Amino acid sequence: MDKYILLNLINHLPHAIFWKDCNLIFRGCNKIFAEKLGFSEPKDIIGKTDFDVLPEEAAVKYRSDDRFVIESGKAKLDYEETFIQPNGAKRTVLVSKVPFYDNKNQIVGILGIYNDITQRKKQEELLKEAKKTSEAAIRAKDEFIRNMSHDIRTPLSGIIGMSNLLEQEAHTQEQKEYAHMVNFSSEQLLVLLNSVLDIVATESESENHIKISTFNIYELIQHIYKLELPAIKVKGLNLKITIDKGVPKFIQTDQIKLHRILLNLIGNAVKFTNEGSIEIIVCLKKQIENISKLTFKIRDTGIGIKPEDKQKIFTRFYRANPSAQGLYSGYGIGLHIVKKYTKLLKGRIAVESQVGQGTTVSITIPVLTTELDKIAETKAISEKKLENHLMNITFNNLKPSILIVEDNAIALKAAETILKQANCLFYSARNGARAIELFREKTFDLLLLDVGLPDIYGNELTKIFRGIEKEENRVPTPIVGLTAYSPANTEAMLLKAGMNKVITKPFRLVALNELLATFVEPKLTQANKAPEEQMSLLGKVDQYCLIDIEQGVNTIGSIEALPDLLQMLIDETPIHVSELEEAWNTQNLSQVNKLIHKMKSSALCCGATQMQHACQLLEQHLNHLTEEERDKAYQQFIVIVKRTIIEIKSWLAKNSSTSQSLN
Repeated sequence: MDKYILLNLINHLPHAIFWKDCNLIFRGCNKIFAEKLGFSEPKDIIGKTDFDVLPEEAAVKYRSDDRFVIESGKAKLDYEETFIQPNGAKRTVLVSKVPFYDNKNQIVGILGIYNDITQRKKQEELLKEAKKTSEAAIRAKDEFIRNMSHDIRTPLSGIIGMSNLLEQEAHTQEQKEYAHMVNFSSEQLLVLLNSVLDIVATESESENHIKISTFNIYELIQHIYKLELPAIKVKGLNLKITIDKGVPKFIQTDQIKLHRILLNLIGNAVKFTNEGSIEIIVCLKKQIENISKLTFKIRDTGIGIKPEDKQKIFTRFYRANPSAQGLYSGYGIGLHIVKKYTKLLKGRIAVESQVGQGTTVSITIPVLTTELDKIAETKAISEKKLENHLMNITFNNLKPSILIVEDNAIALKAAETILKQANCLFYSARNGARAIELFREKTFDLLLLDVGLPDIYGNELTKIFRGIEKEENRVPTPIVGLTAYSPANTEAMLLKAGMNKVITKPFRLVALNELLATFVEPKLTQANKAPEEQMSLLGKVDQYCLIDIEQGVNTIGSIEALPDLLQMLIDETPIHVSELEEAWNTQNLSQVNKLIHKMKSSALCCGATQMQHACQLLEQHLNHLTEEERDKAYQQFIVIVKRTIIEIKSWLAKNSSTSQSLN
C-alpha cells in the first residue's frame, strides 16, 4: 500500500523523476519522465541505460554527472542543462541529482528530478530583447533630446546675449523695455530647456555616477543660503539655520548631489511660502564607527501639501498646482530629482505637511566621517593660505589676457562685448587651427573654449594646448569649456582632457567675473585700493625660495646631476642677461619675452623658484604694463636674477665636497 501511494504521488508531480542503481541502470521513473523519452509506461524504461534511450553525446554527458554524484556523495542542485530527446529535439531543463541511500545508509544509486523550463527561457529571452530594444529607444530619445537642446541652446544663447546688450545700449526707455522683454522670455525658455536636460541626465544616472568627496558641510549650507538669499529677501521671509553640535564639520558623500537635493528643497520652500519663515536644520541621527546618518530638515510656513499629493509630488512632471492656475512656476522636475538622488545616496525621504500651515521635508543619508575629516581641514587651510598668497601677487592697471575660441558669430560677438565690459584684453579665434596658432604666439591668463568647434572637438584641442605647454615648459593656462550641452554629459571627459572647468552657454558677465576671480590673478579685486596699497608685479615673488633643492632634484630625478645644472645656469645667465639688456634698451618686447621664456625653463629645471616665478609673471604680463611699470618690473627682475646667482654660488661652495664625492 505504501509503495502504491508513493508511486501514485510521484506520477502526479509536475516534474520528471527517475532513479538508477550504481551501474547507472534505470530502476524506475514517473510517467512524465517515461513520456519525455518516448515510452508509454514507466515500466518500459526499467533495465535500460542512457545509451538505450538517448543520443550518444547526451548519454555520455548525463552519465558523467551521475558518476560524480554517486562517487562523491554530493548532490548537484538546480543547474540548467540541455535535454536531448530521442527525436533530437532540445529542451532546457532545471536539474537536481542526489545520492540514493538504502536503510543501511549506503549509496545504492542516484535520484534525479528535472523541470522543463524551455518556455520560461524563451520568455526570458524575449524579455531581454524587449529590454534591449526599450533601452536603445530610451538612449535614442535621450540623445535626440540632448542634440535638439544643443541646437536650440546655441541660437538661444545668441538671443540672450544680444538682447542683453541691446537693453544696455538702447537710447530710449521703450527700446530698453522691448529688449528686456526679449531677454526675459529667452531666459524663461532657457530655464525650461535646462529642466528638460536635467531630467534626461538624472534618469540615466546610477550608483556608478556617484562621486565621493570630502567637503565642509557648513560651507555647503552657507553657499546654498547665499544662492537663495535674494529670493528670501524679496519675499520678506525669515530664515533660520540650525546645525547641531554633533554634526561633523567635514563629511564624505557626493557633494554635487547633496547640494542639488538641498537647493531644490529650499528653492521649493521659498517658492511656496509667501509669509513667515523657512528653517534649515541639520542633525546627527545616528553614528556607528565612521558612518554617520545625517538628517536635513527643510521646514516652511507655506501653503502646505494635500494628503493625497504627498507621494505624488516626487513623480516626474507632477505639479500639485498646475500651470493653468498661473500661481507658481516650475515643471514638476525638482522633487523628482531629489527623490532620485536621495535613493542613489542610499537615503530616505519623509514629508510632514498641513494645508495652509506649512511643510517639513526630511532627508536622511549615510555619510562617512573618518580621519579624513582632519586631513580635509588641513588641506582647506593650506589651500586658503595659497589663495591668500596668490591674491597678494598683483599689480596696477593689469588687463587679463584672454583667448576666446568660438565658431558661432553671434555667440562670439556677445562674448567679445562681455570681455570688453570686464576690461579684458582678448584675442578671438573661429576655429581650432587659429586657436593653436595664437596659443603658440602669445601667453594668456585664461582660455575660453567652445567645446563643439567644427574642425576639432574641445577635449582634443585641450590636449593639444596641454601638449604645447609641456613641450615649451609653460605654466598651465586655465582652460574653461563653453558648452551648449548639459555639463553633466560632457564635463567628466573634458576635465579628464585637461580643462579646469566647464560652464553652460550663454556666456554671461557674472560668469566671467567668477572665472577671473577663480583663475586669473585678481587685479580687479585690488583695483579699488589706494595706490600705496598696490604692489608692483614682482612685489611678492621674494616669498619663494631663491633655490629649492628638493624641487630641482624632483625635476631632474637625481641629486648627482644638480651641481652640474646649477653651474650651467651660472655660466649661461650672464649671456642671457646681456642679450636681454640689448633687447630691453631697444624695447624689442618680443625678443625680451623669448629670452625670459628661455630663462624660465632653465630656472625651472634647477629649482631656482624665485627666478622661475619672476620669469613667469613677466612673460604673462609684460605687454600689458605701462612703461613705468615695465621699467620697475624689469629692474626688480635683474635684481632677482643676480641674487639667485649669488645664492647658487654659495650653495655650490658649501656642497662642493659632497658633489665631488658623489661624482
